[in-house]
Amino acid sequence: MKEKYDWENHKVFERCKEPPHASFILCPDENSALLCDRTKSPWFISLNGLWKFKLYENPHVIPDGFYREDFEADGWDEIPVPSNWQMLGYDRPHYVASGYVFKPNPPYVPHDWNPTGLYRRRFRVPEEWAGKKIFLVFDGVDSAFYVWVNGSMVGYSEDSRLPAEFDITPYVRFGDNLIAVEVFRWSDGSYLEDQDMWRLSGIYRDVHIYCAPQIHIRDFFIKTFFDSEYRNATLNLRVNIKNYSEKEISNYSFEVKLLDAEGKSVFENPMKCLVEKISPNREVIYNLEREVFKPRKWSAEDPYLYTMLITLRDERGEIVEVESCRVGFRQIEIKNGRILINGVPVYFKGVNRHEHDDVRGHAITVESMEKDIILMKRFNFNAVRTSHYPNHPAWYDLCDKYGIYVIDEANIECHGLVGFLRTIWQIEETFGKSWDEIMREYREKSKDKSWREVMEELSKRFPKYLEPAHDPEWLHAFMERFVRMVERDKNHPCVIIWSLGNESGYGPNHDALAGWAHGYDPTRPVHYEGTIRVGTRKISRSVDIISIMYPTLERLIELAEDPEEDRPIIMCEYAHSMG
Repeated sequence: MKEKYDWENHKVFERCKEPPHASFILCPDENSALLCDRTKSPWFISLNGLWKFKLYENPHVIPDGFYREDFEADGWDEIPVPSNWQMLGYDRPHYVASGYVFKPNPPYVPHDWNPTGLYRRRFRVPEEWAGKKIFLVFDGVDSAFYVWVNGSMVGYSEDSRLPAEFDITPYVRFGDNLIAVEVFRWSDGSYLEDQDMWRLSGIYRDVHIYCAPQIHIRDFFIKTFFDSEYRNATLNLRVNIKNYSEKEISNYSFEVKLLDAEGKSVFENPMKCLVEKISPNREVIYNLEREVFKPRKWSAEDPYLYTMLITLRDERGEIVEVESCRVGFRQIEIKNGRILINGVPVYFKGVNRHEHDDVRGHAITVESMEKDIILMKRFNFNAVRTSHYPNHPAWYDLCDKYGIYVIDEANIECHGLVGFLRTIWQIEETFGKSWDEIMREYREKSKDKSWREVMEELSKRFPKYLEPAHDPEWLHAFMERFVRMVERDKNHPCVIIWSLGNESGYGPNHDALAGWAHGYDPTRPVHYEGTIRVGTRKISRSVDIISIMYPTLERLIELAEDPEEDRPIIMCEYAHSMG
C-alpha cells in the first residue's frame, strides 16, 4: 500500500493553522495604530531578508533533522525571502496554459521529481513580548510547506496564495530562535492551482511574527448600509474577542472610534461595549451598530476612506490593545439587471491581472503594484479581477486607496481535471497510448465525426464525479480556500464581488461555496464563469452575475434578451493577451 503523505492527501490541507481573520494593524496604543502601517507597530517583526537555502530533487532525499538547532548548514546558500527559487537559478520555471506540468494522478504528485527547498534562519524575540501570544505568518508559499521552530514541528499548510498563521508561543524563547521550512514544489494542492501562468515555487511573499495580548480582538467584520436615499448610513460591526489565557476574565470593555481623512472624530461619543465574561480559551462575538449622518461615500471615482480604531480595555480601564482599519462607506446592489454602487449603475471597465514580474517572478513589490494601479487609472480602468487567486494583501490596500473595484477570486482552478482535458489523460491512462495515437485510430473508424464529437463520445466512458467540483472528497479543500479568502479580505471596500475560482468545471462543491457566501456576506454578489448547466445554455442560479468568457455578439444579445434572466452580465475575459 502506498504511503500517504500530507502533500499527497487532498483531505489534509493544513495542520495547526490558526483560524482565518481579517487583515488588521495591531498596536499597544492609539498613536501607533493611527499610522495604519503594521510594520510600524512594536508588536510586529519582519522575517524578510536572507535565509539559508538548499534545494533537493524530492522530499525523500532531504537530510534527516535539517530543522534541528544542532544541524550543520554552513555549506548552504543564502537567498532572499520573499523570492521564487527558479528566478534565482535553482530548478526550472515551467509555463503551462492549461493542464499540468506532470502527468495527473490526483491526489498524487511525482515521487522522484518534486523539487523541495529547505530554508533556515535565525530570529529574535524581544523580552518586551513577555506574557503575550506570538504568531508566525507566511503570506504566501508555493505550493505546500512544513515549518519548525527551535526543532519542534509547528504545522503544515497548503494554498499558496493565502496567509498561513501559526501560534508559536510554546516553541519560542526570548532572544535567539531558529525557524526551518520545508517547501514542496508539487502537492495535492497543485491540482487546484492549474492557472494559466508560470509555475514557480518558494517563500515568495512576506514572512513576519507578531505578538498579541492574552485577551485579544481576534477578528472583526465591517458592513455599511445606506438608507433609501443613499444619504445616511448604518455602520454594522461584529467583533470577535478571544481569551487565550487559562483563567476567566470579566469586566473588560472595548470602544470604537471612527475618524475622517483629516483625523476628526465622526462620532460624538465612541461606540462602547462591556465584555462581561469570557471563559478560558473561549471566543465571544459582539455585534454593534451606529447611524452615521451623511458619510462621504467610497467609489472608484472618489475613494474616500475613514479610519476605525477598536480599543480593548481591561477591568481597570487600561488599554490592552488597539486595532486599526480603513473603512469605506459603500453599498453594492443588483437591480433591474444592473450592478449599483451606492445607488449608481456602474459600467465595469476592467482587466484580469496576474501577479508577475519579469525579474522577481511572483514576488512582486508594493512599488510594482502601485505602478500597475496608477497605469490602470490613467487609462480609465475602474476594475480588476485577481486572476486567478487572492493577491498580496497590499494590493487591496492600494485598491482601497486609489479606487479600483475588485473581483476577488479564490485560488481554485483545476483546468486540467475537467472536461476535455480531463478526458485526455483518462483516455491515455485507460488505453495505454498517447492521445495522438488514440485520436488517429478513432478518426479512421469515425471519419464523419469532428474531433469534438469524438471527444464527447469518449468522455461518456468516464464518470462525472471524478472532477473535483463533483467529488465530495474535495469539498473541504474547496471550502477552505474560499472561506479563508473571504475572511481575510472582507473589510476592504474595494472588494465588491466574490469569485468562486476559475475554470474548474461546475458542480455541487461550487454550489456549497456560493451558499456559504450568500449566508455569511449577503452584502456582496457571487461570481463564477463556469456555472453554465450541462446540456443547456442556462446559467445556474447559485451565482448573482452572468459571467462569460470570449462570447460572440450573438451570445451576448441572446443572454440580454432572455426573458428568464434579470442578472447583470460581465465578460470576465474578452481580449486575451500577455506581456
